[in-house]
Amino acid sequence: EVLADQRPDRLILFRGPGTAIVENGPPLELLGPGTSAAVCITAGGSGSLDASLQPMARNMAARDLAEFLGKISGETVEVERDGRVNDNVKTLFRIGVDDPVRLFPELATGDEQGFGIAVQQAAGHREVVFASRSAMGHVYAVWFFLYNFCGVRILGMGDLMEVIPPPGPILVPSDLRALVPGPAFQMRSNCGLEGAVQHRWL
Repeated sequence: EVLADQRPDRLILFRGPGTAIVENGPPLELLGPGTSAAVCITAGGSGSLDASLQPMARNMAARDLAEFLGKISGETVEVERDGRVNDNVKTLFRIGVDDPVRLFPELATGDEQGFGIAVQQAAGHREVVFASRSAMGHVYAVWFFLYNFCGVRILGMGDLMEVIPPPGPILVPSDLRALVPGPAFQMRSNCGLEGAVQHRWL
């Protein structure tokens, strides 16, 4: 287990007490030339803090993840609803699980907007699972992944202010397991920037 504070090269977004990352395995290629990948939305998480935002927040998280995975890899990444994933998909990025606490028991006592990320093998494909008890927890999880494992940075509004790694395969540790039991704060916002996509900002 590698504590986040032991990795000064990382920009750990939304970090609260107890944040930990396991990443001891060899590199695993999630997406690269000719690799078919998809983002799938699963109905998990039922937090009381943001119940009315759940569908919108999960859709937002899935859209952002697919967009930036495509920009990094140069491949088209589709957003699919659960049960409609094509058989040729080799890597599935799953937003939500039916029982996030079963996958990450620490979430049972953590903040509702805490989250976990795990790489696991499924039948015929590999999965990167984003788990949380709430909808906004999934948004936080996606941006945690994009910043810390894909090299993305958002410095301001528009494409010119996006920092995207040179096109190439997306590699992560094969045993990746990240846990943030709760964010350091409940709400983020910016002011004076009309039209800015606020959830992409620090």
